[in-house]
Amino acid sequence: KKVESYFPGGYIQHDDFMHLTSIIEKPVPGTEPSDMINLVYHYFKNPNKLYEKVTAINSEHDDLYEKSLLQLVTEGAKLKVIPYAGHWVPIKNPLDIYRTARYFVEKESHAGIHSKARIHLSAQISGDVIIEEGAKIDANAVIQGPAYIGKNTIIGVGSFVRDSYIGENCVVGYATEIARSYIGNDTWFHHNYIGDSIIGDNVSFGAGCLTGNLRLDEGEIAYGTKKLGLVTGDNIRVGIGTKFMPGTKVGSNCMIGAGLVIAEDIADNSFVKTETSLNIKPNTKEIPKRG
Repeated sequence: KKVESYFPGGYIQHDDFMHLTSIIEKPVPGTEPSDMINLVYHYFKNPNKLYEKVTAINSEHDDLYEKSLLQLVTEGAKLKVIPYAGHWVPIKNPLDIYRTARYFVEKESHAGIHSKARIHLSAQISGDVIIEEGAKIDANAVIQGPAYIGKNTIIGVGSFVRDSYIGENCVVGYATEIARSYIGNDTWFHHNYIGDSIIGDNVSFGAGCLTGNLRLDEGEIAYGTKKLGLVTGDNIRVGIGTKFMPGTKVGSNCMIGAGLVIAEDIADNSFVKTETSLNIKPNTKEIPKRG
């Protein structure tokens, strides 16, 4: 695929007959040998020859495959380069997952509401929206496209989903807002704000949990963007009232306690809590009666 700016991948060179002559893996920016990058969609009439090369070549870098291809070329193989002009998004950072999901929602030919989805009369749905079989959209919920609601997912009373992808068997509970985010399967929310976030499978947020997605100085957070919320793995439980600072990441299989402010990344398999104590003493103040 032809690119207009630098991409950290393999750059292809070919002859006048579109036969591969070389692949330069991750050249230094500004030294790219061409404007074509390798998407690694390859077909071989005799894959055994490629396998023989891959198992025979040694390299200290992640270029065994590229070296194997060039060895075949050196021995006379003709590897045809086929330009690709369609849509393509590399999955290089978490936001690429969201961008890819959004593209397919916007371009999907069967966009619409499945006949077995249940939509309350007071719900508001606009834009490019796909709602799958078994989904339930409750009273006064608002969905603004592009958006995707997976099978058997519930969008609760008064919830607001915009520009987001939500997987299967999720519950977006009362008064929750999800904006510009990708949500995996089997994930639960209740009275939460999730903005510009990538959330994995089987993640549960207690009531009042929030994701910050904008720094106070409105500076860049990561990946060239000024808006980035929470990025998680799978199988996570979060206690009530916990807040996540912009750009934080939580690994898989974690338990995050209640009432915390998470301002740093949490590794896989972590249990996070804070030590607190209550100062309890007799009450000497009179409590006024009302009315």
